[in-house]
Amino acid sequence: MTDNIKSVRVKVVEDDPKGITINVSNDGNCESPTPVNEPAEVEASVSNHSSPPSEPTETTRRNKNRNSMKYRNTGQWRDVIAKAWQENAESESFAGMTLEEFKSVTQNTIAERETLEKLRRDVSGTIVRRKVADKETRSKNKRVVYAILASPKFGADSDLYRSLGYVTDIERASGLKREGGDSAPSTDQ
Repeated sequence: MTDNIKSVRVKVVEDDPKGITINVSNDGNCESPTPVNEPAEVEASVSNHSSPPSEPTETTRRNKNRNSMKYRNTGQWRDVIAKAWQENAESESFAGMTLEEFKSVTQNTIAERETLEKLRRDVSGTIVRRKVADKETRSKNKRVVYAILASPKFGADSDLYRSLGYVTDIERASGLKREGGDSAPSTDQ
């Protein structure tokens, strides 16, 4: 077997019912004695057994959540029930209630949801007003800090400026960094 591959030809044989035969050859001849068999695409089936043609096959999956609640919002679910009841059986009573009794008994759910929605709108408006007030306050805060810095009595080295959380000019280290052991000679001598 040679280590250098100069060209490759591939011949696909689809006559094999169990798979596709792919013949790979290094020379120009694709009639290789050692075919590589790939499994054929397996069609998805619902069941593992084959049923006679007279019996129906299971073609759909069973709905496991058939009786589960479709509506997570109880208010919407209540509205769907009331609407369907009104359209299809308005004069009937279910669970010992007429349609009007059902609506009056479940009205509290609708009222509380409306109250909650109003409160959410109020909170949203309050957040916007707070953002506007914060912007104005930040502007005033900056003006006061800059006034302290500009004050001849206080300035950038004062205790007031330090107590605001700022680093004073005296405490601020120099930005100059010297690398290695050869530092500039000290002027303290």
